[in-house]
Amino acid sequence: MPCGRLSPTIGIRLAGLGNPGSAQLCASALLFAALLAWRVAPPGGRRAAVALLTLTVVVVGAPFFGQDFGGAISAAPAYLLLGLLLYGRRITVKSVALLAAVLVGAGLIVGFIDLTRPTDKQTHVGRFFQKVADEGVSGFTTVVGRKLSLMLQTFHNTSWVLLVLGIVGSLAYLAWRTDRLRVLAVAVPVLQPMLDRARALGVALQNIEVSAPADLPGAVASFRAGDVQGVNVLSSVLLFNFHKELGPLLLAGKLPAICEWKEMAASGCLASYGTTLRELFAMQAALIDKMLKGVPPGDTPAQQPTRFELVVNLKTAAALGLTVPPSILARADEVIE
Repeated sequence: MPCGRLSPTIGIRLAGLGNPGSAQLCASALLFAALLAWRVAPPGGRRAAVALLTLTVVVVGAPFFGQDFGGAISAAPAYLLLGLLLYGRRITVKSVALLAAVLVGAGLIVGFIDLTRPTDKQTHVGRFFQKVADEGVSGFTTVVGRKLSLMLQTFHNTSWVLLVLGIVGSLAYLAWRTDRLRVLAVAVPVLQPMLDRARALGVALQNIEVSAPADLPGAVASFRAGDVQGVNVLSSVLLFNFHKELGPLLLAGKLPAICEWKEMAASGCLASYGTTLRELFAMQAALIDKMLKGVPPGDTPAQQPTRFELVVNLKTAAALGLTVPPSILARADEVIE
């Protein structure tokens, strides 16, 4: 029967998840896991995210559930890399090679387990192993070549080609222009007043950027090597989410630090000065309320916090061998003893 410009692909799945279903489930689980890790305070958010990803791989790939072993293999690298990032591990060539070895080992184990099942109960994974056992290398190359050919047919679509080229180009730019991006980051407006003030006081300002939890120990070590006398921890979602890890690192490095949020002072900073999360959330709620009542966003004036809190942690001061002047304690809104 003529199909016009279409190239028919014939296949049937009588059990388990099909490719579209497993792809949707795996992608949704990855996004939801990232959301859990972001919105739920650590370590609960990280644990929930890892548990969700593990359950998804089992449901998709297990012979008695989804039976889409290829889908599990495709999703596992992204899941493992996200898990490493959530737990502050740096992604290196060695870690990627180790992940690849783990995946290959897991694939072999699952395949041999499926091969031991009755023939009428085996999934395509077990049948693939049996084909390789019967035909050797030619059986392996036949199946892999067919799968690769079908995958490459996806790129006959111009939209996919443009999308892949855009992603590859962006990654190449980031890889080659990392130093330039760091130079541009120094010019962020929030840093410029600090640079100007430090220059006026004759103080050398050392700026260290972190983009992942794994960068925190190295940043503290750089401060120590540079004989830094104090640290100003700028407001950051990353630094706030990992303040329970950052505080002990600063204490261990004997580095007095001032932060913006009182929660960070409680974790080991010497002091914090800034607005409160309660006030920020109240401002956001008020803006949302106005918009829901029909006020155009352009007619809503910009708002600034009106109340700032000074919190001093005397336990940190004692651990650092510092004495906080009484005048500072008198001005503090809260003193942690």
